[in-house]
Amino acid sequence: MIAAFFFIALIIVIWGSMLIPLLPLLTIAKIADAVEGKDRTEGWFGSIFYSTDILVNVILGGYKRTTISAELGHLRLQRSRGGTIAADFVDWCWELVFKEAHHCTLVMETEDKYFFRPFKAIIGAAIYLATYAIITVSITAAITHNVFI
Repeated sequence: MIAAFFFIALIIVIWGSMLIPLLPLLTIAKIADAVEGKDRTEGWFGSIFYSTDILVNVILGGYKRTTISAELGHLRLQRSRGGTIAADFVDWCWELVFKEAHHCTLVMETEDKYFFRPFKAIIGAAIYLATYAIITVSITAAITHNVFI
C-alpha cells in the first residue's frame, strides 16, 4: 500500500515538473485546438499530454511507446495490489477531468510492452528529480545573483 502511494507521488511530481513550466504552451495549444475544432485525441493539447505520459513512463523504466496509464492498466490486469491502487487513482483523476471511466485499461494497445520494475522506477525518478533540482537551483542562484545581467 505504501509503495502504491509512493509511486503515485512520483508520477505526480514528475508530471508536475514537466507540465507546470508548459502551462503557457498548454493554454495556447488548448485555444488553437478549439479554433481548429480538434478534440483532445487529435489536437496539439492532447499530443503534449500523450508525449508527456510516455516520457514519464520511460523515466520510470518503461517502454518507449507505452504510456504510464497503460502500464498501470497492465499492472491492474496482473492483479498487482499497488498497481491497482495507482490505476484507480489515475482513473479517478481522468474521470473527474475528462469524464472517461476506466482510462488505464482503455488506453492499452497491442503494441504496448510492459517493463515496470520498481527498482528501475526508483532509480529513474531519483536521477530525473536530482537533475531537475540541480538545474532549478542553478538557474535560481544565477538569477538572484544577477549572473545573466
